[in-house]
Amino acid sequence: MAGARYPLLLTVGQAAKLLGVGRSTLYEGIRSGESNVPVLRIGKQWRVPLAAVERILGGGGLARVDSSHSKDQDVASAPSGSCPRCGA
Repeated sequence: MAGARYPLLLTVGQAAKLLGVGRSTLYEGIRSGESNVPVLRIGKQWRVPLAAVERILGGGGLARVDSSHSKDQDVASAPSGSCPRCGA
């Protein structure tokens, strides 16, 4: 994951990719309360703090990106340095 950039608040799908689990599996764990991944509910959307994922992964210090680059973007699967909006 070297060189990849991540927003401070991840979608559940982004967090799931970083954690190596399926999106549906993580959603199910969140809904049932069995997941140890903290989430924020913003309207109808769930967001996972990047800091929480870093703690779970052992504090590897994943690179962060400006939140304006994260809207509707699957950052976890984007090649490093390739924001679809600005090319950053």
